[in-house]
Amino acid sequence: MGNNFVTAGNWSVTANWSAAALPGTDEIAYIMANATLDQNVTIKGLSIHTGNHLTIPSGKRLTVTGTLANTAGNSGLVIESGGSLLHNSNDVAATIKREITGSTTLTAMRYHFVSIPTQYTAPTSNLFLGSYLYKLDPTQISSANNYGLWVALGTSTTTPLSTNQGYMIYYPEASKTYTFEGNLNNGVYSYALTGHSGAGIYTFNLIPNPYPSSIVWNTSGNGWTKSAGIGGSCYIWNAANGNYSTIASSTTSYIPVGQALMVLATNEASPTLSVNNAARVHSSQAFYKSGNSTENKLVIRASSNNYADETVVAFAEEATEAFDLQIDGMKLFGLEEAPQLYTLSSWEKYSLNNLPLFQDQRNVDMNFETQFTGEVTLNFEGIESFNPSVKIHLRDELTGQTINLRSQQVYRFNHNPENTANRFKLLFGGSIGLEETAAQPGNMWISGKTLYINTPKLTGQTGIVEVYNASGQRLIKKHLVLSELSTLELDAKGFVVVKLTAGQEIITLKGILMQ
Repeated sequence: MGNNFVTAGNWSVTANWSAAALPGTDEIAYIMANATLDQNVTIKGLSIHTGNHLTIPSGKRLTVTGTLANTAGNSGLVIESGGSLLHNSNDVAATIKREITGSTTLTAMRYHFVSIPTQYTAPTSNLFLGSYLYKLDPTQISSANNYGLWVALGTSTTTPLSTNQGYMIYYPEASKTYTFEGNLNNGVYSYALTGHSGAGIYTFNLIPNPYPSSIVWNTSGNGWTKSAGIGGSCYIWNAANGNYSTIASSTTSYIPVGQALMVLATNEASPTLSVNNAARVHSSQAFYKSGNSTENKLVIRASSNNYADETVVAFAEEATEAFDLQIDGMKLFGLEEAPQLYTLSSWEKYSLNNLPLFQDQRNVDMNFETQFTGEVTLNFEGIESFNPSVKIHLRDELTGQTINLRSQQVYRFNHNPENTANRFKLLFGGSIGLEETAAQPGNMWISGKTLYINTPKLTGQTGIVEVYNASGQRLIKKHLVLSELSTLELDAKGFVVVKLTAGQEIITLKGILMQ
């Protein structure tokens, strides 16, 4: 059966159709006037006639279960930024648009991973006119940049690009909509990857979402075929957080139209990866990571300076102490002024760390870095995924505090870039070996021979600072009027215990005074 769209306007207006009714899911719709999809539609067949067009606006979804034909060329089918199409036909001409948010402030670092979502014979940098454009060279790996080197592509508009790679761009204005014209990708899409056959050497490839719909990253089937050396996690740049987000294979996560993602390859000179229509889904979200529940999984999120980072610690039967290619995620460092949170195991740095199940107690080192000076907030999620009998604590090695995370899921501390990175331990199960300390009205830290006292709630009060050595001998006793941030030079060296008393409040610190 067929139904002709004969009067220009919205799809949902029955008067615009020859049958005076909307086409059903088992019908073929013939577009013989300019149409706008103003509702989500599933239909058996669609035919766009020469001289007319169908527009899929942002947030609208079209599914064509049978044949999609377009004789009107690239302008006959227009998918606006945020629109989505699921189809099964080859060689369908179309126009896809993608809006990119930018910033006039270069230090805002509003970078985006992008891809070319239509077929081009010889695409050039003119497709991203007005943006700073970068490609990832996965062979240039260093200790400071463990995922490769970002190579600037310059200002030329004729630099050759590839539809088989993703790119990173920065647009120096508020926003820009880019337009891509050509046949839509359909069916199996194979990626050209750079690998390395050396043991323990990783390469990261930035690959595109090639389709006019979102794709699901989940390597347990769902349309993905990969060789043994391809990692189970993928990585997305999150401009709002100033960091990379790690997407585990055990979650359901959507990569939208025109976006790119990073995948890890190891121990293979020629790794292979392909995707097909089974991975395609409708999703109107710019980036979404589902909240799939997992047993024994703790999520820690650090927030500071209007940026954020996240790290995950989980315990599973199949996990080992070493890097598990299919279930772990490596830490990729973002902006220096953004928080960088990660755990350690077997000398690797993890954003997603799956560890073996334990019987009694397990301590996990958690590092924190940033060039920002000021307050940082840690939020803990997933406490309920552990057996209620398992104790879970956070130990701040700098302040000496130990927090029971079952009763307190938020921890705030002040950071100085001179602080050592290995500041925290996560303590799971067993006896923590320390008397738990409640949240204090401030904190202290030592840098060199200087004691920093951060006590905004005690400003104006007189405090007594006492310093003791490892034998319990008091070395220093001083009175000072507290401010939001006070400093005190300490004439001592070696391991010390510092005690601040202000009225009924007591703050303690263990640290080392340098020579």
